[in-house]
Amino acid sequence: MGDLVSGAGGARGSRGAVAAAAEGSARRRTLTAVLGALGVVILAMVAVVALLVVFSPPTPGTATAGDDVPVAGAPRNAVFSFGHTVGNTVPSPDAEMDASQRLPFELAVAPDAFRIRIENRQYNAETTFDDGVRLTGLWIGDGGVTEDGTASAPADGILRPTGAYTSIPVELAGPVDVGPGGFVTDWITPDQYALGDGIPYLLSMGWTAPAGATLATYPGLSWLATGAGSSASSVVSAIAPVGVSTTMNYFDISLEYSFSSDAPVLVSIGHSLNTPVNGKRKLFPTRGENTSWPQQWAAEHDAIAVNMASSGAVTTDFRADSTKWEQFAGIDPQIVTIWAASNDLSDGHPFDEVQRNWLEILATVKSQWPDAAVYAMTEPPRGLTGSSEATRVEWNEWMRSVPDGLSGVIDADALLRGQADPTHLDPLYDADGVHVNEAGHALIADAVPALPPVGGGATGEASG
Repeated sequence: MGDLVSGAGGARGSRGAVAAAAEGSARRRTLTAVLGALGVVILAMVAVVALLVVFSPPTPGTATAGDDVPVAGAPRNAVFSFGHTVGNTVPSPDAEMDASQRLPFELAVAPDAFRIRIENRQYNAETTFDDGVRLTGLWIGDGGVTEDGTASAPADGILRPTGAYTSIPVELAGPVDVGPGGFVTDWITPDQYALGDGIPYLLSMGWTAPAGATLATYPGLSWLATGAGSSASSVVSAIAPVGVSTTMNYFDISLEYSFSSDAPVLVSIGHSLNTPVNGKRKLFPTRGENTSWPQQWAAEHDAIAVNMASSGAVTTDFRADSTKWEQFAGIDPQIVTIWAASNDLSDGHPFDEVQRNWLEILATVKSQWPDAAVYAMTEPPRGLTGSSEATRVEWNEWMRSVPDGLSGVIDADALLRGQADPTHLDPLYDADGVHVNEAGHALIADAVPALPPVGGGATGEASG
C-alpha cells in the first residue's frame, strides 16, 4: 500500500505506480471462463430425480431475507446489486407499459445458491411504489462480450457486454406480480442453474405496468425495449440483443447468494464515485456495475464486494435509522469502506455538519460490523470554488489524520487530482469533471487492501 493508505498526512503516489496500476487492471479485465470437470456418482433413482430438477424451471416464490439457504454447511451471504435506484418516473402516463431490459453482471466467487430480488423502490429516499407492476418473465444466461470499439470509444482491450446471449437462457420465474414488498425468486441451486466465477452473464426481465405507474430508476447500463410485445417471453429470452443500449434502468434489482469459501467480503458505502456512473458514457462506456472500483477490487482478489453506495447519495442517506442497514445486516464483511461526503461538500454544507453526519455513519458501521476493518477515502476535486473548495480541502486534511475508529484512509484525492490543477481531476481519469473513468476506478481498487491489517485498529497502516 505504501502512502496510499495513510496515517497523518498523505503523499501522492508516483506516476510510475499509477501507470503500473492501470496496466495491471487492464490485464485482469481480460475475461476467462474456466469450466472444471465434474465427476459425480449417483444412484439410478437419484439421477432420474436430478434430471427432472434440471429441466424444470424453479417455481417462483415469495421467500424473505430471513429464509434459510438450501445448502449444506454454514454458508455466508452476499449481495450483488445491479445499481441502486435514485429517482422515479412515470414512463407511460396514458397507456399500459410493455417493456423488457437486460442487465450484464459477473461474479468473482461462484455461489452455492442464489436468488433474484426485484423491488419497485427508490433506494435513496426509501420510498416504495405499489403501482401494479407485473413481471412477465425472468431469464438468465451467458452473455456475449466484445473488445471492438465504436466511433466515439476506440477499442481499448477491455471486454464489454454486447447485450446478446451466447446460448438459449434459462427461465427463473414466470408471470408474477411485483407487490409492495417486491418479488424474490426461490433459491436457485447449481443443479438448476450454476453460476460460475469470472463469467459474463445477462439477466433479462419483461414486465407490464398500468398507465400512470411510477417506476423507480437508476443510471446504469441495460438494453431496454418498449412497445407492444416487448415483455413477451420470446423477446425476453431471445439470443440476439433486444432494444437499445441505455443508461436508464428500472427497479432496484439484486442477486442475493450464499457461498462457502473463505473469500474476503467488502462493503462499500457512499456516493456515485463507488458506482460506474458518469455523464459521458458514449466516450467512457462501462461494463455495468462491474466497472465500479468495488467490483474491480473483487475481481482482482477473488473476493466479494457488496455495494451500498448510490448515485447522488449524501451522508444523511445513511443515517443510523435508515432501513439500508437492515437490508444488509446479514452480510459479514472483513472490510468496510466509507466514501460519502462529496455531494455534501459540493452542496455547500458546513464542515461541522458533514463531519457530524459522517461520524454517525462510522458509528453505525462499527456497531453493525464490529470486527471489520474500516477504511475511508478523501474526496477528489470536482471543480469547486470558494468556500465549497475550501471545505473540501479542510475535509481531506481531517480525513488524513485518520479519525478514531478507522483502520486507514485511502487518499483518493492525491491519486485522482490533476498535477497542473489540483481543483480538477487528472485528465487520465476524468470522465465528466466529477466522476472517473474505468482506469480511475481501477486505481482506487488497487489502493484498497486485499485483507484487513493484522491486528486491525486505527493505525493508518495496512498490509497486503
